[in-house]
Amino acid sequence: MIDKYACPVRIARDQYEYLIVDEFLRTLIDVQSVNYVLETGMIDDLTDTSANSLPNRPSVDPDSLLSKILCANGVLTVCDGKYQLSDRFETALRYRDYLQTKIDFIQLVINDWTQRFASLITEKTEFISNSNLFGVFDYSKALKTTPEALAETGSWVKLTTGLTRYESAIPLDHLDFSKTQRLLDVGGNSGELARQICHRNSHLSATVFDLPGVCDYGRQYLQTLPGGEAVTFIAGDLRAAKLPQGYDTIFFKSVLHDWPDVVVENVLDQAVKIIKKCKGRVFIFERVSNGDLPLGNSCAMLPAISFHDYYRNWQWYVDFFQARGCRIEEMKIIRIDMEFILISIAPGV
Repeated sequence: MIDKYACPVRIARDQYEYLIVDEFLRTLIDVQSVNYVLETGMIDDLTDTSANSLPNRPSVDPDSLLSKILCANGVLTVCDGKYQLSDRFETALRYRDYLQTKIDFIQLVINDWTQRFASLITEKTEFISNSNLFGVFDYSKALKTTPEALAETGSWVKLTTGLTRYESAIPLDHLDFSKTQRLLDVGGNSGELARQICHRNSHLSATVFDLPGVCDYGRQYLQTLPGGEAVTFIAGDLRAAKLPQGYDTIFFKSVLHDWPDVVVENVLDQAVKIIKKCKGRVFIFERVSNGDLPLGNSCAMLPAISFHDYYRNWQWYVDFFQARGCRIEEMKIIRIDMEFILISIAPGV
């Protein structure tokens, strides 16, 4: 019997200011109103410090529905009888691209929750076949590199890249890359995480292993971004192909939940063999099923909890690696939209 691992160390959520955007995406009304002021450009009027009141538009008259919603949501506040953006929403606007990504993702899945809730709960096969979510996240299209397939693949890669752009700060702050020379990012998407790692750690290079269409997107995406010059791509399907060899660090971020245990066990077994050859490490940064949902079940959570039943308990990863003679160097947990586990694994002594 393998001993149960002690509870992971909790990372304070307030270390990451960008997570403040969730405060303004609690209800569908909040989501739609914030998206409206972003899409129409009203937000730029509202951030004009020379203006003394709301823009001169009928829809944001002080007694209008929109202004009341924005005040109730905390976007607007009243100071000396004048409307202005709240301090907290001004902070959220520093992460406007992340805010817009969250809104776009919510809008993708909202009809699945309002029209297909029963199948989400009890008929998973039907939900996968008919939901907007899995219609967009159709990985079979990423096996092709035709213009049509690339456009469809790009629609979901753009969303996941928008999240990873900010989520990457957590592994960068809490994992040790000083001994890494060659990193393999399995299912590394557009290469956003890999390029941030390379940009902060100039001594290493990284390779993204992902589906052909995703690699094509990533090569274009990284062309002008700092750290992108140190990232290469290898196209492959982890369900069938062997992992590329010769790497001392193998990273899995937000990819393992996509696949059933038999596929994940196979790819992690390959990773273990690779790191045992060079005394390297495996890093995992994944949502897990541990913990209750936050009070209120905010709309900001909808994309993540749509995949809830595919997440594993963090103890699953501990048991898997310990059974193969590996040791858990470090394990931390943080709530983003759901609980994320961050694990550093090394070969046993």
